[in-house]
Amino acid sequence: MTNLLKLFDEAQAALETGAAPLLDTVGNPAGACSVCGCLQFWQMPDKTWRCRVCHPMDSQTRQAAITLTLAGAKPTSPIIVLDEVRIAIALKRACDGLLLSPDELRAELDEGDLTDLVSGALTPDALRQVAQALALMRFSRPKDSAEVERL
Repeated sequence: MTNLLKLFDEAQAALETGAAPLLDTVGNPAGACSVCGCLQFWQMPDKTWRCRVCHPMDSQTRQAAITLTLAGAKPTSPIIVLDEVRIAIALKRACDGLLLSPDELRAELDEGDLTDLVSGALTPDALRQVAQALALMRFSRPKDSAEVERL
């Protein structure tokens, strides 16, 4: 999870600065994306190369873009990467200001919860309420068995 948040922060910085991949002498990408490690790129004619994961193509771009897949590339699903980034952002926001980390919140959720989060069935407000409840439960538990018996 921490690596995913770092990936998101690096991808956001790359988007803001317009970072481009390292190019060879011909002007084609010479290696993996420095942000996410992807070996698949695209460009519009006479424009800079962009990573397919960090800079997903929209439907109009997809029809006109030139694509390049470097040797050794495994099929990647930008959808899965983007879903993981969305989950990481939602968990980070849900835990903001709480004594609960995004990793701890994720550990309490099952795959169905994460699927619901991506689909929108689990809203950010509902996730925040879950995080608040978990943080409250964690810090209001009795310390020892004697304290439990008194309750």
